[in-house]
Amino acid sequence: MIQGHYLLLVGFVMAMPLIFVATYPYYHFMKVSTSNRKVAALQIAVPGMLLDIFSIIFFALVFSHLHNDTLPYFSAWLFWAYSLILFTGITFSQK
Repeated sequence: MIQGHYLLLVGFVMAMPLIFVATYPYYHFMKVSTSNRKVAALQIAVPGMLLDIFSIIFFALVFSHLHNDTLPYFSAWLFWAYSLILFTGITFSQK
């Protein structure tokens, strides 16, 4: 069981650089200004959040290879990943 917790921790930690590597180049290539990053982050995250409502409701059908006991971990990881996406929309101004 301890090995599973390390794997879970690695999944949460690896989400951070993966989200940043995916979103910041998107902002750059789509030429999103810093003032519009919050809106862009919402546009990235909200459709997935809405679709994941159904993946959580029908967890046993969508992820049949996972045990129902893993649903809280899966939900927590989704919340973590979406919060990271939304965090990329926040810009810090330097004065």
